[in-house]
Amino acid sequence: MAGTFPEEGPPARGPSIEQLLQERHTREIIDQSPDCIKLLDHEGHLLWLNQGGIRALEIEDVASCLNSEWVTFWSGEGRRLAEQALAEARAGRVGHFEGFCPTMKGTPRWWQVTITPFLDHEGRITCLLAISRDITERKQAEAALKASEERFRSLAEHAPIIIWQTDTTGSAVYFNTTWQHFTGRPSAQCQGWQWTTTIHPSDRRRVLEHWHMALTTQQPYETQFRLLGADGEYHDMLVRTTPYNDASLQFAGYIGTMLDISKQTALERQRDAFLSLATHELKTPLTALLGNIQLARRLLQRLAHSTELDEGTRLQLFEQAQGLLERGEQHLRRQNRLINDLLEMSRNQDESLELRLAHWDLVEIVRETVQDLQLAFPQRIIALKLPEKESLLVYIDRDRIEQVVHNYLTNALKYSPPEQPIEVGVERSAIVARCWVRDAGPGLPDEAREHIWERFYQVPGIRPYQNAGASLGLGLYISRRLIQQQGGEVGVESCEGVGSTFWFTLPLVVPTEEARESMQQAESREGAA
Repeated sequence: MAGTFPEEGPPARGPSIEQLLQERHTREIIDQSPDCIKLLDHEGHLLWLNQGGIRALEIEDVASCLNSEWVTFWSGEGRRLAEQALAEARAGRVGHFEGFCPTMKGTPRWWQVTITPFLDHEGRITCLLAISRDITERKQAEAALKASEERFRSLAEHAPIIIWQTDTTGSAVYFNTTWQHFTGRPSAQCQGWQWTTTIHPSDRRRVLEHWHMALTTQQPYETQFRLLGADGEYHDMLVRTTPYNDASLQFAGYIGTMLDISKQTALERQRDAFLSLATHELKTPLTALLGNIQLARRLLQRLAHSTELDEGTRLQLFEQAQGLLERGEQHLRRQNRLINDLLEMSRNQDESLELRLAHWDLVEIVRETVQDLQLAFPQRIIALKLPEKESLLVYIDRDRIEQVVHNYLTNALKYSPPEQPIEVGVERSAIVARCWVRDAGPGLPDEAREHIWERFYQVPGIRPYQNAGASLGLGLYISRRLIQQQGGEVGVESCEGVGSTFWFTLPLVVPTEEARESMQQAESREGAA
């Protein structure tokens, strides 16, 4: 039986096993080997199998396997490879292959097989030695490694950031697909140092100097530079790289990432500009107020200590002092508005804004707000277009809606020529009430219409008329938040050189007795206040 050496000779077509393995010690060593060691005749029939092979193949009846064609134990691709290796050995050469073949009990196994021909003293093949080594664990490890590499490549290729790799010289050898999507340039065209042509010319020298320094020290590297995108614009990029080693723990190059931080840097620039503007705008009213108070005090001191002034002069000095104090009051109101904008922004940012909701007539709110502003700007023409004998009932915070209308209208007054009228209207549109403010100002370019509602945004090249004062870029941002919190929408229709129409909508409330009572109670509280 397999694993032992029979006393009688082998089949006629095969060599004598006793002649091949004469030493008992050698036979015991072979039997103890975990490899599957087999003797095949010249035609490939199984003549003998060691005990280690019996265990590895989980064979219970060895006799049923002997004298069978060895290749029949294989199937599929494994059988094709086994037949090729057998043909090599029969031709006097050593055959090699790796193939899959389950055991007799169906346990999956991978084998590394070597078939060597045995030659007699005349150079004729007497038999074949086939050694199969179980490499299942190695194959599983290779499969796991391959799967891991495929996962990593898939992650790298589909990551929302640019991932790249260099060799030891810093020359780029890999870019993921995000690179091509971002820059519009295929990775193959950016190998080596070609990718550096996408760096902004003003940044390139600095980046390359620092990059060569990092290569020399083989240390992690972080920088920022501007990269040319597929849109033809330069984008601010945050670049981080880290060195990696090969299997022998030798420096092999760098792996890096590039992250588009253009929005972040734009916000930082807006913040810096805002802080500068806010500082200036908050300081300007105080400076003017101080000057007005100082002048008014001098006039009042003159009035108090001078006994030689006639009544007309005294009245004139008093009126001058009163005018200075009134202008000081205007500066205080301006500063109060700026401070309120900052506070509103903070409350909106934290989403802690409290609304006092009640039923109100939007037509009446708009009418009263326009009347108040008309008194403040008597020289300006504000045309009011309201529905006749119709109330538009909405469930809102009255103060907040007045704030929005006031913001729309003051912007129109600020950015349109003084001789041009402003139109304000309210109308019913399906199930919503729509309020709009139309001016004859410079209008907005397409890009500005996309960003006009953003915090701190300033339309480039547009300045207010006369001494209206600069804006912090918060009014429209706050207005949008207020309207959205009350279930409405905002928008703008504008054309450069023609003017703009800013509008908002609010859900209409079906008039009910309960709604009318709510509105009357709100009006009573407003009157008492």
